[in-house]
Amino acid sequence: AAMFWLIRMPYLLVVGLLPSLTSVSAHEDRRPVVRLVKGSREAQVRSLTVRRPLRRVRKEEPAALAGEHGATSDSARRPMMDTTTFVHPSAVVEDGVRLGVGVTVWHRSHLRTGADIGDHTRIGEGVHVGAGVTIGANCKIQNGALLYEGCRLEDGVFIGPGVIVTNDRHPRAVNPDGSLKTADDWILEEVVVETGASIGAGALILAGVRVGHWAVVGAGSVVTEDVTPHSLVLGIPARPVGTVCFCGRRCTECETCGWSEGVSP
Repeated sequence: AAMFWLIRMPYLLVVGLLPSLTSVSAHEDRRPVVRLVKGSREAQVRSLTVRRPLRRVRKEEPAALAGEHGATSDSARRPMMDTTTFVHPSAVVEDGVRLGVGVTVWHRSHLRTGADIGDHTRIGEGVHVGAGVTIGANCKIQNGALLYEGCRLEDGVFIGPGVIVTNDRHPRAVNPDGSLKTADDWILEEVVVETGASIGAGALILAGVRVGHWAVVGAGSVVTEDVTPHSLVLGIPARPVGTVCFCGRRCTECETCGWSEGVSP
């Protein structure tokens, strides 16, 4: 009788532990494993947890964004696009946008209806280009820039990361009577950045401002009034602190590009 129970003990141990081993989470699989120890008549029972990796579902971001913003097909989201132009699949290009030759539009950027992008311009990640915004040829728009309606960039303009170009000097969400403002209840003021000008990272350009050609706005500056050509402005509010040449260097005369203050335009 003793020998019978000694032989049956491993089987009883396994059967007795099975109910407790089956209570596991949705992403775990506990399996009883019986291992015989050399030199022993008893079996050791242990629980081996096998974790199955979660299945990752790829989000159809371009399709979702297209539906949200009214584009109904891939052709509607990328109209008037030259074959040399590259648009990342996650970018949203609404109907009526014109993209010039060799334009590049990177991840999660949004180009609204009526925007006009000049040849060979590069638009970085997460850029917002408002409805009707005009961007000239050979411009560089860095990641996270926000160019709202009324913005006009001439050729060769550099817009640094996180730059914001606004269009309303007196912003309100509601009218005096508490009703929600519509497009007819506020005045859109244009911002113009002339040829070759550079706007440094994180700068804020207020509505109605004109930045002259080849001027430089320093990083983090808040521009509240017009900037003259070839000027370097810094601070909050931005104030002129010097002049810059075509190369972008602070100087009054440059041997590299031939610019000199008061002589070259």
